[in-house]
Amino acid sequence: MVAGGAWHSVALLSDGTVWAWGYNGDGELGNGNNTNSNVPVQVQNLRGIIAIAAGRYYSLALRSDGTVWGWGSNNYGQLGNGSVSYANLPVQVVNSDFTPLTGIKALAADDQHTLALKTDGTLLAWGRNNEGQLGIGNFIGYSAFPVAVQTLTQVKAISAGYLYSMAVKTDGTIWTWGSNTNGELGLGTTTNVNTPTQITALSGITAVSGNQLSLALKSDGTVWA
Repeated sequence: MVAGGAWHSVALLSDGTVWAWGYNGDGELGNGNNTNSNVPVQVQNLRGIIAIAAGRYYSLALRSDGTVWGWGSNNYGQLGNGSVSYANLPVQVVNSDFTPLTGIKALAADDQHTLALKTDGTLLAWGRNNEGQLGIGNFIGYSAFPVAVQTLTQVKAISAGYLYSMAVKTDGTIWTWGSNTNGELGLGTTTNVNTPTQITALSGITAVSGNQLSLALKSDGTVWA
C-alpha cells in the first residue's frame, strides 16, 4: 500500500514495516529527525502494520491489533495523542482518558483531520474542525483526541477530503459533512455542514474518494462526481 501527503510519500511493505521519503520538516518521515530524504527511510518503532494514510504534513499507521499510530505535523491535534506538538517518531492515538485507541479497521486522512472506522461500523475523527469536518455538530477549532462522528452507524467505507469527510454505509447510502464551498458535499448547496448528511440523489455506492471534488463508485460500475 502507498499513500501521499503534500510533499511526502509513505509505503507499507508486505512484512508490516513502513517506509517514507520526501519532505520531513515536521517529522513526516517518522525516522527521528527532520531531514528531508530523497530515498525511502524506515519509520521507526513500527511493526505489524496493515494499513497507512497520509495527511498534508503527517502520516498514520494501523496495526494488526487495531491500534493507530501517527507522526508528523500536529498543530491541530491531527495525531490524536492529546497534544498539539509535532512528532518525528510514531506516537499512539489515545482516547480522552489517555487509554490506547483500539478496535480500528480503516483510516483516512487529508489536510489536517483524520477519520477512523471502528470494527463495529461507527466512526471517529480528530484534528482540525473549522469547517465541521469532524462531524460532531459544531465548528470548534480542533480536537486532539478522537471524537465520535454523530449519528453514523453501519459504515463500510470512508474518505477524508480537503476540509470535509465522506462515509458509505452498508446500505449503499453516502453521507458527507464539512466544507462545501465548491459543492463537494453533493447536497445541492454550497453551505458547510457539521453533521453527516445523506446525498439522497445517490444509492448503491460501494466506494468514495475526494479532495476538493468528490467521486462515488456505484455497484453497477458507474462513477458519479
